[in-house]
Amino acid sequence: MPAGREKRRDQRVPTDVRLRSSAPSEIAEMEAVNLSLGGVSCYSLRRIEPMTRLHVVLDLPGELGKVDALAAEAVVVRLEEDETGGPPYRLALWFQNMGSPHRTRLRRFLGLDGN
Repeated sequence: MPAGREKRRDQRVPTDVRLRSSAPSEIAEMEAVNLSLGGVSCYSLRRIEPMTRLHVVLDLPGELGKVDALAAEAVVVRLEEDETGGPPYRLALWFQNMGSPHRTRLRRFLGLDGN
């Protein structure tokens, strides 16, 4: 594969949805930067180490201004710190074991209904 070529399988969509995760011993709130069927890139005030398994809930905009909560299991696959080594931390989460109804809602939110 040529250098610099995108290796990700799923299209990423810029977003600013909120998400919550139950990390070991506490709940962390995060803000998504971009989202795909495979995972999410987000900012967190809490440092979460790579390979940590999380239960995440994405707060997607729903009908009539309501929030559509979408749940998934995820694994932290990347942690990036700013130059000070402190928060906010940028995390990459890889979705695992997402149920079919949640995946369908995520596809709809991402505008991938026709794929």
